[in-house]
Amino acid sequence: MLGNSTRNASIAQRASFLAAAVCLLASGCGEDKFPIRPAKGKVLCGGRPVGIGSISFTPIGTPGSIETGKPASGALKEDGTFILTTNDRFDGAIVGKHNVQYVGPEGGDEEDTSAAEGSPEERAKAAERAKERKAQMKSLCVQKGEIILEVTADGENDFTIELSQAGSAR
Repeated sequence: MLGNSTRNASIAQRASFLAAAVCLLASGCGEDKFPIRPAKGKVLCGGRPVGIGSISFTPIGTPGSIETGKPASGALKEDGTFILTTNDRFDGAIVGKHNVQYVGPEGGDEEDTSAAEGSPEERAKAAERAKERKAQMKSLCVQKGEIILEVTADGENDFTIELSQAGSAR
């Protein structure tokens, strides 16, 4: 009889451990602490879409709190649009205020992954366009100053971020 209760306790412990592990891995367990809502937007420079680089939203948090939550980021598409990702692809950003940062291309020699498809001629054209975009955006558009945006729990989180022309006083 003692063997059965020991075995049942061991099974119960394993089940508890497994449930805790599943909860930690599931996206809903910590959702109340840092709720995430869909967020997207467009990055412009001089009224034109910025089609290269990425955008990051870093939670500011509440005063006195050392925990702010995980940042969100999104790659810019050719039309300047982005969709933010925090935990799962395109899930959005944590509700609250964020310090927003534009990150431009890191040099003109990087390979563009969109150029990996199509015929050799199409790949060469795509690679040349990507190289031109990188050079153009690196020299023309910069983020000047701090950008603070707020992701809300209700409503649409669709942001327009305006960068400055390099060399402008703005």
